[in-house]
Amino acid sequence: MVDLATTIDSTPEGARLRTGRIIELLGAQQVVIDIGGGELVNMPCLAADPILGDVVQILQQGAVLFVLGRTNPTSGDYVLINPSFELDTAGSAPTSWTKVIATGTFGDSSFTTSTSSGWGSVTGTRWLELNSSNPSVAVIHAVSESIPVQAGELWTAAAYAVNLSNDTAGGTSEIKLTWYSNAAAVYPSTAAADSTVGYANFPIRGLPYWTLLRQIYGSGVEVPDGVTYMRVVLTSYIRGGVGSSAYWDGVVCRKLRGV
Repeated sequence: MVDLATTIDSTPEGARLRTGRIIELLGAQQVVIDIGGGELVNMPCLAADPILGDVVQILQQGAVLFVLGRTNPTSGDYVLINPSFELDTAGSAPTSWTKVIATGTFGDSSFTTSTSSGWGSVTGTRWLELNSSNPSVAVIHAVSESIPVQAGELWTAAAYAVNLSNDTAGGTSEIKLTWYSNAAAVYPSTAAADSTVGYANFPIRGLPYWTLLRQIYGSGVEVPDGVTYMRVVLTSYIRGGVGSSAYWDGVVCRKLRGV
């Protein structure tokens, strides 16, 4: 027979909610969290697609901890002037983003803020739309404004993308951090190699679902020596000619560590 004292001793510790910040990604659903006081804990993450720097809710019961989900918004999400293309009217070019066509490929029929597609935006009511007029492949870069940085800082970026290419090879989208020695330099006149932080290959004319492009492993990208400015670049490889298109929304750019 179990006595009352034994029963009390074996009662599970009550669960409690805590908050912390993701400082490292160890794979699709495993993260390292700074839960305060210099304590870093490796734990599973139930939240879909965690982004470095997310402030998250944590459920703890005894020594067991796991991430429930992110809070919103997170400090650092507003580094860019127009991260979700909400500053513009439909049909206009996006404020603080510049179109660059890759050498050797041809133009596009539009580089505009859109509200017209039926499947909707990720944040707000607007997003960036790119339509190809190249019969082969168009490589179109959307380049952000310049952001002051210092060598040794740690940064990351993420964004939602859709690529609806008509070619059997499908389309590809990627997000990069690019590096410059002065604020006036524009892509691709960079001072160091590009740092790709997320990419995805989309099937031929797949369903229009948003895919989050983000870092999956690591603790961020360190600013190279000799660099004083950074730009976020959204690159779309659009295949299949007229009728093929790519879309972007919800761009996140975060400084994870200073110097």
